Amino acid sequence: MADTFKIKFDERALNKLLQSITDEAKKKLTTSQMNDIGRHVVVKMKDLIRKGVSPIQGNGRFEAYRGSYAMGISRKYARYKALGKKLRPVNLTLTGEMLNNLKHRASGTSIVVGYDENSEIKKEQGHREQANGQAFRPTIPEGKERIAKSIQVSSESIMVDFMGDRMDRLAKK
Repeated sequence: MADTFKIKFDERALNKLLQSITDEAKKKLTTSQMNDIGRHVVVKMKDLIRKGVSPIQGNGRFEAYRGSYAMGISRKYARYKALGKKLRPVNLTLTGEMLNNLKHRASGTSIVVGYDENSEIKKEQGHREQANGQAFRPTIPEGKERIAKSIQVSSESIMVDFMGDRMDRLAKK
């Protein structure tokens, strides 16, 4: 090879940079960043529920309303009509209280999402246990259940963006 050149890297500087990257990658996200992700999860869950889709992976659309509740909606009783309630989508938003109570709490490396008012916890329990003839419509994953893939992926994307921002700041040093 006639026209070639060699690049030699400063091994100490390169090792120092790699160590900085490793140290930065090990750092936890800040509480503020975890809260951002938590807010995102709650918004995405509410969006799915309002469309009549379960935020639990694999549960699909919520089952139709049943019995006297469905009859009441279809007959347009004043109570339901005033609230703008329709048979479809099944969106669990008669008064909006339940979904307005869906909250998150960031703690260390995890985010806890759920209802914090007993009345709303009981509604969630009723949907899960099919109380009073309700269809199975839980909104909070339990046991081996997982949050909808779309929510998981978009939350992880935000986390990756936060990590990318860290790497960008590190590169500018």
